[in-house]
Amino acid sequence: MRTTNPSSSLAPPLPPPPPPPSGGCGVSQFGAHGLRLADGVLLDFPLPVPAGARCWVATMWPDHRSSAGWSALAWPPDVTGGRGWRWPPRIAVGDVIEFGVDQQLKRRKIVSSRWWGVIADYDGAWLLSVQGPYPSPAHAHEVAGRLIQARHAQVSGTSCPEPPALEPEPVAPHRCRVRTHRT
Repeated sequence: MRTTNPSSSLAPPLPPPPPPPSGGCGVSQFGAHGLRLADGVLLDFPLPVPAGARCWVATMWPDHRSSAGWSALAWPPDVTGGRGWRWPPRIAVGDVIEFGVDQQLKRRKIVSSRWWGVIADYDGAWLLSVQGPYPSPAHAHEVAGRLIQARHAQVSGTSCPEPPALEPEPVAPHRCRVRTHRT
C-alpha cells in the first residue's frame, strides 16, 4: 500500500468545509457574536433568509422628530461583490444595529423578523462584535448607553462601577410588521 506525506504537494486535497447553517449564521441566542467583515463589507447575517425575501442592515438611533421615535440609516448592499452590505462611513461602539427580513407570503401577507444588537467592538478590518439579540431597539439602546459609560470609565481611569448585564426577554419571530416604538 502506498502512502503520501500530508505536507507533500502530492497529497490528496482536503475535503471542502461544511456549508454554513441554513438558519442564518447561528446567532439566535443572546450573547456577543462575531460577524465577519471583508474589504469594508459585512458578510454575515444573523437571521435566516428564505428565498425571495428582502433583507437589510441599518444603524438606528432615537429621534424625537420621527413619528416612530427612531431613525435609521440603511447600509447599502455591496453590488460590486454581490454579497453583504457596505460598512457605513460613521459607525461606533454603542451603535444600535437592526437586521431585518421581510418575506411576502400568500395573499400579500408579509412576515417580518428583526434582530436588534449593539456594536460592542470592531477592529475596522475583519470582525464586528455585536451583542444581542434584544427584543426592541429601545432595549438595545439602554444597554448601549451602559456599554459606552463602562468604556469611558476604562479609558478615563475613573472608578465608575461596571454596569450590570441586562438579560433580555426572549425574542420570537414576528408574524407581522413590527412597531419600533412604545404605544
